[in-house]
Amino acid sequence: MRFSKRLALAMQEGTLPYLSQKTIKHHLVGLEKLAKTFAKQNELLGTESMASLIIFVNTERARYGIPQRDVLLTLEEIRYQDGEMFSVVDRDIECIKGAIEELEVTLMHEITQWISNANHGGLLLAERQVECAPQKNGQKLAQALVSYHVKSLGTEAACSWVESYVRSYSTFHEHLTKLMDYVDVNLAGFRKLLKRHDKNIPKIFHARDTPFLGFHSIVTRVTMKVFVVAVKIHTLLRECLDEIDRQAQSSSPSSEVEALRSLLGPVPSLGAETATVAHLHFPNLFEPVDDAQDAQQQPHYELRVCSAETLQLPTLDGSSGN
Repeated sequence: MRFSKRLALAMQEGTLPYLSQKTIKHHLVGLEKLAKTFAKQNELLGTESMASLIIFVNTERARYGIPQRDVLLTLEEIRYQDGEMFSVVDRDIECIKGAIEELEVTLMHEITQWISNANHGGLLLAERQVECAPQKNGQKLAQALVSYHVKSLGTEAACSWVESYVRSYSTFHEHLTKLMDYVDVNLAGFRKLLKRHDKNIPKIFHARDTPFLGFHSIVTRVTMKVFVVAVKIHTLLRECLDEIDRQAQSSSPSSEVEALRSLLGPVPSLGAETATVAHLHFPNLFEPVDDAQDAQQQPHYELRVCSAETLQLPTLDGSSGN
């Protein structure tokens, strides 16, 4: 799908602010023309009169929508227009970050409530099981807890016990997906437009150091940590459902468990753009994956969901809470 269509579809689904693609693109087209005009102007300096050159330059200025002047085009003039484009980018980034923060607040509330309910309901022994338990220990805890409930209640009652947690997680997952899609489409837009800028506008005209990666800031530490906790909860719930099947000692999965697996859905995943930025700025969340099949293949990475390092729920300022 072309990015323009992807962005248009995303914008139709809500009222969140997105990058100003058309405005930035308009600036880019103008800058490309001004750069060519500057080169052509210098090429004709010795052969054309100053008056005719100014007419030529002013015609291009008018196409770009900037004031006409009685002087030739200068480096400073083009750099100023380049700076105007970056001003639009900066404003967009701040607006998008504000919207992301509001979505994060909602997600933080939902996931904190889920952990609290799971703790009181007996699905978790402590919040730290979700926050920082290594995978093997977390699996053993899930097996022990579910095994106890299956033996005490029976398979059907155990499914009913887990169902409320799966349903509340499913709602949270839906909201998380909305945030991750929002981040990813904006990252893609900024990257594509700024890549075009760096490719087509000579560096001599750039108003700031390039490549400009300031748009990476929309991938926040809070978002990434909430995402990691969501993956851990999904893993825990999947282990719960697997353990119910094991304890039931049936030759095939029960219909109740299969229905809950369908409701649980796939594990949360990062979009391609978000994964690239997250791996660059939050490398501790990823680990290399060996692929012996092709020694020439570029190394790839998987999300490090569980590690020995304590990973606590973030506070709203992006730091780790106790």
